[in-house]
Amino acid sequence: MLNLASLVATYVTDTKKLAAFPSSTEPTFYPEIKILLSAILKESALPFEVRTSTSEAKGMPDFVLGDAALFVGVYGEVKRESATLEEILMRFARRRPRTALP
Repeated sequence: MLNLASLVATYVTDTKKLAAFPSSTEPTFYPEIKILLSAILKESALPFEVRTSTSEAKGMPDFVLGDAALFVGVYGEVKRESATLEEILMRFARRRPRTALP
């Protein structure tokens, strides 16, 4: 059984180091996110894989959790630690039609 607490602690340590670099951007964090989410999916025996760097096309999420048949279970966004929830929601609202918001 995988020790998820240890994996999360490593993720936090590694991403804090990455965040300290002024040149870090959202894609800087993709490898660490992929490692963490892949381990959680494996431990949970969920049939998804993590695909990062999906945002190359405008309007696409930063990562997805999907299966081999390209069924997407989760769309995910990566934001820097300095982004507030309000800023994230406002960016989301500008990209999506009003009818799509709850």
